[in-house]
Amino acid sequence: MKKIIYLIIGVLFLFLVLGGVLVVIEDKPKDAWIDVLMIIVFSTLSILCFLRSYRLHKMHSITKTKNNASDNTISTNNKHSNASNYKKKQQNHENFHSNLPSTNVTKSEFDTKPKFKLKNSKYSKLTKIKPTIHSEALADKNISNESEQLTSKLLDFNYTKARTLTDSFVVLDFETTGLKYDDNEIIQYGIAEFKGGKLIKEKSQFFKPSKPISKRITKITGITNEFLEDKPSLNKELLEELHAYIANKTIVAHNASFDMRFLLYNFYKYNIDHNKFRVIDTLKFSRKYINETPNHKLVTLKEHFNLDDGVSHDALNDCRATGNLMLLLNERSNI
Repeated sequence: MKKIIYLIIGVLFLFLVLGGVLVVIEDKPKDAWIDVLMIIVFSTLSILCFLRSYRLHKMHSITKTKNNASDNTISTNNKHSNASNYKKKQQNHENFHSNLPSTNVTKSEFDTKPKFKLKNSKYSKLTKIKPTIHSEALADKNISNESEQLTSKLLDFNYTKARTLTDSFVVLDFETTGLKYDDNEIIQYGIAEFKGGKLIKEKSQFFKPSKPISKRITKITGITNEFLEDKPSLNKELLEELHAYIANKTIVAHNASFDMRFLLYNFYKYNIDHNKFRVIDTLKFSRKYINETPNHKLVTLKEHFNLDDGVSHDALNDCRATGNLMLLLNERSNI
């Protein structure tokens, strides 16, 4: 602000100098030496004001440069500090996981091009069964991409991503109180077994969670706390019963990573031994073989292809639809 004031004063003095010069040149007064003296004084004052304004400008520029340099130094130090802390955390992470089992999902021994090989299957012969009344726990589970984390050295999320369909397979679907497997509970599972392109067996089981389910889950699924009040809590015996249905069979699921996390986490939690599961994800293959729908959520595919006669978001009904979707994908893969 000061440099502007000095600049204005200098300009005013300059105008006075110019005025004095014009008077001396045009009027030529007798006492012109007085005018010349005033011109010299005003010129000197004008020059001093301009110099003062320039000096203030330079001082401001130097101060700003120093502040920027200081900020850059602080920023650089913070970056070095963050980098050092990150390296320490990375080293601790590597040390902690050095003894953990690998979580890489093994690829199937079959060729890299997905191609199903189920014979004598016609989509026109799909079985349609009347639906039950309840729905699934999370709007197609939002087809999330949550990272698979280990909660202990014994918890293993390994399963084989299969690329060929066996003559018989079992479809698995869970309804849960939320998305995260380690913070939420299973409130329903559905199983549908297919053989030779036909539905031959199905089962559903509800569970009472340790905490009341939210209104949001009730709105999505239709499952209420009152409905679950007399249902058993999830326990080892009931999980062993589930294991008996799916052991040594190809498991089919839509967005399989969601269901497999809940399955393997609860098998670990209740200490249930099992072999590595062989799993086909219909979400993955629907993205490859289906392009006439706006997305590949199960509810969208069900409505477009009329895969069932019931409501969405019920574990058993979604199992039937997923099984029929699997047969449709098998038909398309052999074209």
